[in-house]
Formats: sequence, C-alpha cells, structure tokens
Amino acid sequence: MLLVSQLKNEPRVASAARFAPDSPQFLSAIDGAVRRLMQMAEWDSAIQDYCFTACERCIFVPPEVKRILGVQINRVPSRIFNRVFSYIPNGPGGWAPGARGLIDRGTRSLFLTQTSCPSGLVVISSQCEDVGAHVRVQGLDSANQPVISATGKPFIEFDLGGEGGQGHVYDLPSFSKITQVTKTVTRGHVFVYLLDSVLEQPADLVTHILPWQTSADYRMYEVSGIDPEEGEGIEVRIHARRGHVPLTHDDQAVMVDSVDAIVACLKMQDAIDNRDTEAASLFRAEVLNNLRELSMAENYRQERRVEFDPVMRLGGARQKMGR
Repeated sequence: MLLVSQLKNEPRVASAARFAPDSPQFLSAIDGAVRRLMQMAEWDSAIQDYCFTACERCIFVPPEVKRILGVQINRVPSRIFNRVFSYIPNGPGGWAPGARGLIDRGTRSLFLTQTSCPSGLVVISSQCEDVGAHVRVQGLDSANQPVISATGKPFIEFDLGGEGGQGHVYDLPSFSKITQVTKTVTRGHVFVYLLDSVLEQPADLVTHILPWQTSADYRMYEVSGIDPEEGEGIEVRIHARRGHVPLTHDDQAVMVDSVDAIVACLKMQDAIDNRDTEAASLFRAEVLNNLRELSMAENYRQERRVEFDPVMRLGGARQKMGR
C-alpha cells in the first residue's frame, strides 16, 4: 500500500512534480496525476470487490464506487434496478415486482432513517489536528419545525473536541429528528453517533463523513426478490469500478500503487503543458506500460467487507469508534 507520505519522501516524485514535498502545490500535482491514472484504463487497481451484510434489506455503497459492474445476492448473480435499467435494449424492460436484485433508492447522507428524540451525539475525528473544526446538525423539533439555535440560525454548530479517535458528547435538548449533518473540510474521517444516554456511550452510527466532504454521500440500494427462507443475514457482493478519491493528508493510501506510473504521469502532464507532443506521447506509453505491469502483479484486489448490523432499523449501521 502506497501512502502520500512515501511519495513525499521519493526524490523522483518531487523532481517530476517540480514542487517542494511540503507545499500544497505538490499534493495538488500528485492528486491530479492519480486522477488521470484512474481514468486512463479499466485496469485492475481501479476494480474492487465489496461485501455487505444488508440491514433490513438495505446497503449503503461508499462514495468511492463510481460504477457497479456486477452483483451477487447470497452468492446468486443478480440485477441492478436503476434509472436506466428499463431502457437497456437487450434487457427485460420494466422491473417486475419480486425480481431478484438491487433497487437504487438514490443518495443518502444519513444512515438512519429514524432518529426519534435523540438525547445527544458523539462526534469523533480520526485526526487530532481537526480539533476546532465545525460540525453542524440540522433537525426538527416536537412541532415538526426546524430547530433554531440561540443565535437564530437553523442549525446547531459544534466544535470538534478531544484528541484524534476520542469522542466528544454534545446535547440535543430540543431535537425530535435529525435531518442533516455537515462539517468543514477536515484532515481525518468524522464519525457521528447517537448517544446511548443509559450506557453513556456511542450507539447507532448516524453518518461517516470523509475528510474532503462537507456532508456524506452514500448510494442506498434495497435488496429485492429474496425468499424469506433464505434468512435475515443477506450477503450482497458487488464488483465495482472505483472513482478517484482526493488526497488530503499524509497517511492516506494512494489508489495507484505505483511510484513509476505516478512519476511518468507527472512528466506526461508537464510535456503537455509545454506543448511537447512527442515527449507527451512517449511518457503516455510509459504510463500505460506501468499500469499493465501493475495489473499483472496485482491481479484483483482483496474483497473489502462493509459491515451493517442486521439488528438495526432500516439503514442502521454500527461502526467501532475511531477510524
């Protein structure tokens, strides 16, 4: 696994990027190179298998998934019923109720569809550098009206407190339902849990917001066509193409696990900027050769498991504190 910090310590990368490793321009150049590499070909590192345990027949697909290529439900190949499904020329046409597959229910920013009378929240950042970052919570009161803060704003704002990986508890005295959680850009992942007021510890996971996001963006799919005899533990596997994940901090994994490919891509972009088409063509050939070698060495990546607790209500998820 290649980390941003390793790229910063690689002289070849700094030379090709033409910026100091500790400068924002360096990280921007690396991020642009990785983005171009992810777009250049359907190579193996852009493909990932994911495994989900559905919670009340729902799964949440992480934002890094750009396109689902295939689906298995309880090890049986199945279909994806999305907005274009019924228009595929060689498809069956409209969706038939009871058909086995995943029904696209659109994007969601919260894992919980019901947050009745939350007494408080536990907010955690994986990076201690995020102390002081802002988290905003919007919701409705008992009269089904937006909760207004003491300053007259339609949200309650908190500052992240505590060290990285440690939670900070915030009271929500007038909330009957949470409708949205947003934050400023952070260095670490931010997790927001409902507070179990009896045990005084995190309970259901409300949302997980990635460092560069200001609000979560998950794709929700409902599992259909499952026989009750198959049980509650529905296992969903997807074969998906990943999209680019912006690079924001040193301990982040780079999606292209090849220093050679990144260096060649930086040189290719520099040649393009200088309108040197011959050099750009040579570096592009080098990039593609590096990607082919990487694909042959990697084959397919290991399956990534995304756990959802089946005892939760619709869309509920439980995740350990920390990263």
